[in-house]
Amino acid sequence: MFEITSKQVDVDALRRGLMSADCGGYTAFEGWVRDHHKGRAVSGLHYEAYADLATAEGLRILAEAEAGLGETGSSPNVRTIPVLPPCVPSVTSMVPL
Repeated sequence: MFEITSKQVDVDALRRGLMSADCGGYTAFEGWVRDHHKGRAVSGLHYEAYADLATAEGLRILAEAEAGLGETGSSPNVRTIPVLPPCVPSVTSMVPL
């Protein structure tokens, strides 16, 4: 699954979606918005994406990973809300083990 969304990322729901009797755990990456950059305050990030192209590329990358590793069941989720405040997940990727 690969999704571009303007909704708040529900990390717990993504994690629960990976739970399976044949899965012994998962690894995750969660990117957050910082409140600073190079000594300057940051009030938020502005994200833009051409959703069709980003989705096609995300699916291509997942297909390549699955070809080499077998089905990953990964669930990346990329946010494209216009402004993200600090301490909010901006990118989430989870892969069952």
